[in-house]
Amino acid sequence: MATGIIAVIGFFSAIILTIYLFFKTRHKERLDLIQSGNTADIFHPNFMNTRIQILKWGVIIFFVGLGVLLGGILEKSQFVDEGFASFFAILTSGAIGMILFYFISGNIEEKDD
Repeated sequence: MATGIIAVIGFFSAIILTIYLFFKTRHKERLDLIQSGNTADIFHPNFMNTRIQILKWGVIIFFVGLGVLLGGILEKSQFVDEGFASFFAILTSGAIGMILFYFISGNIEEKDD
């Protein structure tokens, strides 16, 4: 009983301490940046970079979803084992999504130049 209580207290204490240190460090870094006379542009992401990141995650999540669908179809077809079909389909389609994004982002960057 006492061990469970100590574990719960320790778990929540670790979460609270991590959040506290994150914000304390971030505040200290920003104050040092201001005192050194630099601009705070590093805290405001570039709009084009943000669009590319959104595109990246959209393509990857779309292809992982296709992999889940393909894995379900392969499991129902009885050609491969159940666990292997889903795992293989998700990883393969996710990799295809990453490769496709690589070529798409290359075309976007060429247009900007």
